[in-house]
Amino acid sequence: MTTQTRGNDQMELAAHNTAHSTRRFSRFISVIAAACSCCVPLSAATLYESATLGETGSNTGFVLDSDQFLGSRFSLSRTSQITAVGGHIDRRSGATLWGAIVEMSDVLPTFEPAQIEANVVASVVFTAPDPSDDLLTPLSLVLGPGDYALIFGGGAFFGADGDGVMPSSNTDTADGVGSYFFSIVADNTWFNGGLSNARFVVEGFVVPVPAALWLLGSGLLASAAIGRRRRAATA
Repeated sequence: MTTQTRGNDQMELAAHNTAHSTRRFSRFISVIAAACSCCVPLSAATLYESATLGETGSNTGFVLDSDQFLGSRFSLSRTSQITAVGGHIDRRSGATLWGAIVEMSDVLPTFEPAQIEANVVASVVFTAPDPSDDLLTPLSLVLGPGDYALIFGGGAFFGADGDGVMPSSNTDTADGVGSYFFSIVADNTWFNGGLSNARFVVEGFVVPVPAALWLLGSGLLASAAIGRRRRAATA
């Protein structure tokens, strides 16, 4: 009877310790979850710029129209929330131009320029300034790590109706050097290079690792610790 009583006492103590540990862990998780729910993302920042802004007010530069699109390649090392795209642009005629983000698997897009509307990740139509100025157009999407390009153009694509230019009065950044390409839609061809000191900008912020993944990992560790205590108490 004494041995059985001692065994029962140990089991009751182990159960008590387990319940106490579980309650403490539950309170801990509740505090962490509450803290995570109050977190807000950082303000948007520049994720990519091909050139720093130079003198504005120009109406000369690299042409944007229905035949010639201009693009700049960029890479993301982490999942990012895009909030805006833009650059240093001037409108020559009509009212609106367009911008688009495409995925890149090579130096140049793998689709024909005329097929751009069917091959974009996202696009925007905007009214460009005249004379030239720096502008940002809101664009909300999440991009995973990888290689992309920001492309601007005019004409009837994406419902735009204008032509424009991208001035060369800017100064290429280290990321911008060698990043440019352009199209000749009439020839169904993309060409690498051909321009410099054109300003392309992508704004946004890096997406934090979801709090749920951290909580899941913490829960698994705590469950393992509770299991070890239980086995030790009943040994």
